[in-house]
Amino acid sequence: MTFRPSIDWSDEFFNSTLWVLQVWVITAVSLLVVLVLVGRMTEWGRQFWRITGDYFKGRQSAPVWAVVGLLLLSAILVVRINVLLSYYANDLFSALQVTFQPDSARNTGIQGFWATILVFAVLAVCYVARTLADLYLTQRFIMRWRIWLSRRFIDDWLDDYAYFRSQFSRRPIDNPDQRIQQDIDIFTAGVGGEPNNPSHTSDRLLLFGAVQSVVAVFSFGAILWRLSGPLTLGSVTVPRALFWVVIFYVLAATIVAFVIGRPLIRLSFMNELLNAGFRYALVRLRDASAAVGLYRGENA
Repeated sequence: MTFRPSIDWSDEFFNSTLWVLQVWVITAVSLLVVLVLVGRMTEWGRQFWRITGDYFKGRQSAPVWAVVGLLLLSAILVVRINVLLSYYANDLFSALQVTFQPDSARNTGIQGFWATILVFAVLAVCYVARTLADLYLTQRFIMRWRIWLSRRFIDDWLDDYAYFRSQFSRRPIDNPDQRIQQDIDIFTAGVGGEPNNPSHTSDRLLLFGAVQSVVAVFSFGAILWRLSGPLTLGSVTVPRALFWVVIFYVLAATIVAFVIGRPLIRLSFMNELLNAGFRYALVRLRDASAAVGLYRGENA
C-alpha cells in the first residue's frame, strides 16, 4: 500500500482558477436573472427597489457593482478553498495510515505527510488572505450603502416639513428617528435583527450567504455523490443512499426553519416598536427632568 494524493496538487492552481472563473460567470448571470424576477414579481422585491434602487443605478453605481462582483468572487473562492481543504484532510489521514504500515511503503507515507502539510500551509495563507480582503470589502460596502441610504431618508424627512406634517397624518410614523438610525443599519447589515458588526464578512449578507450556500451544496454534493454507496432496507436498495439522506435532511430543516421563522417577523417588528417607544420615553424624561423634579412627577 503506497500513498497517493486525492488530486494532482501540481495542477490544482490552474484548475481551481479556471473553476472559480467559470462558476463566477454562471453565478453572476443566474443571480442577475433571479434578482430581476424577484424585483418585478414579488412585493418584497418592489419595496426593496423603491427604497434603495437608485444606489444601484447610473454611472455612480459602477464602484458599487465592482464591489458586488468582488464579494461574489470571494463567496465562490471560499467554497473552493473549503473543497480543497477536504481533499487535504483526506490526504493527511491517508498519509498517516501509510506511514504506520510496517512495510516498505512507509517512506511514501512520510513524504506524502510533509507534502500534505505544505499544501495546508498554502491553503491556510489563501484562506486568511481571502478572509481579510472579504472583511474589508464587506464593511466598505455596508458602510457606504448605509451612508447613502441615511442621507436619502434624512433629506426626505426634512423636505417640505415632513417631520412636522407627519404628526397630523392618519397613520403617524412611530419613532422615525429610530427608524432612520437603527432600521437602516439592520437593513444594510444583511439578515436578521442585528446591526452591523466590524467582524461581519460577506456570508452574513443575505445575498452572498445564499450564493455561498448554493455553490457549496453543488460542490460538496458532487463529492458526496461519488463517496455514497447503496443502502439496503429489507428488499429495497437505495443507490447513493447517503446523498439522498443529506438532501432529505436539508429540505426538512429548511421547511422547519420557514415554519418557525415566519412568525418571528411580526415579533421582531413589535420588539423594535416597543423598545423604541421605551427609549423615547426615557429621552423625554431627561429633557423634562427639571419639570418632573419640581412637580415630583416620577410616579406619573
